[in-house]
Amino acid sequence: MEGAEGSEADDAGGREPVSAASRLNDDLILNILSRLPARSLHRFRCVSRHWRDLIRNPGHRGMMAQTLAGFLYIGWTCDESHKASDKSLQFTSAPAGPGGNGGGGEAPAIDPSALSSLSPGYQARLYRIECCNGHLLIRSWDPSVRGKINYAVCNPATDELAAVPDPPTQGATCTSARLALDPPPAAGAGAPPSRRSYRIFEFQSDLVTMSVRSPAVWIYSSETGAWAYRECGWANGDGVTLRDESSGVYHRGRLHLCPV
Repeated sequence: MEGAEGSEADDAGGREPVSAASRLNDDLILNILSRLPARSLHRFRCVSRHWRDLIRNPGHRGMMAQTLAGFLYIGWTCDESHKASDKSLQFTSAPAGPGGNGGGGEAPAIDPSALSSLSPGYQARLYRIECCNGHLLIRSWDPSVRGKINYAVCNPATDELAAVPDPPTQGATCTSARLALDPPPAAGAGAPPSRRSYRIFEFQSDLVTMSVRSPAVWIYSSETGAWAYRECGWANGDGVTLRDESSGVYHRGRLHLCPV
């Protein structure tokens, strides 16, 4: 009796526990995953290797939430003389997933109508926007002063706008600017630009050839609140062409540019 009971107990104790997740078929799992927002979806990759492979499968990507909420851009209308007017900052949502608008049932992370810090008068003078780690470098022109460009750094998610002092290069024929801002720690993800350090790089270019005019760059630091002149290592005559519409990537303290 004792031996039989011991053997029966050993058999029961030696069995591996069956998890609830392992009892679900793939169709049911995919149906659940398709209803999750992007952040929760990434967490569910840790449930098991099988769930991770289902989420990674390119064939299932279209039914799951994506981190892309949409596109922020400058839009304008033209009058009868084909002159641009009514310029404003606009947002277009990415295609919605099965869960609803914005993918996974979440509302878009950025709503341009909430950017009350960008007044209609300011938006009418928008010239160009750059993006770096969730923040925007907004460039606007001053119609009262030829060649004058104003800079501002904006966090669309928190509706925060930080003005930047005028650069020493005011009145130059052509400039290219890039924003450099490190990704925030998890605890400070929503910090406004006024509380996070960033830098703005401004390059001087020739209006005709679009090549970099000077082997130096002006750099604005939010920590010092001032512009500084730095040599960038390009020799005069190298013919480095940095077009204003080309973007740059700031990664691990380095600004990567794509000259043509």
